[in-house]
Amino acid sequence: MNDDNYRGIILNISRQNKSAFSGLKVIGRRNVLPGMIVLFKLEVPSSALELLMQKLQANMAKRFLYLIHEFYCHFYRGNELIIVLRDKVFHAAVMGV
Repeated sequence: MNDDNYRGIILNISRQNKSAFSGLKVIGRRNVLPGMIVLFKLEVPSSALELLMQKLQANMAKRFLYLIHEFYCHFYRGNELIIVLRDKVFHAAVMGV
């Protein structure tokens, strides 16, 4: 991984439009609930992160099946953590132990 890149975790069910993940560099995936819920691990250049977060927010689903649900995704690099909700973005610094 390039030190300038971010890693991110996104759920497949968090998107409204299935094409929202096209063009993203997926470096891993994990089936949480086979056939239904998949976690994607991404790598994103820092220069592309802001635009990607805006696109993900605009495409974030408001429900899962018939349940209203607030989805989020997150990105991290070094001690920096960014949590992306549909209407807000939070930045945090993770302190070493």
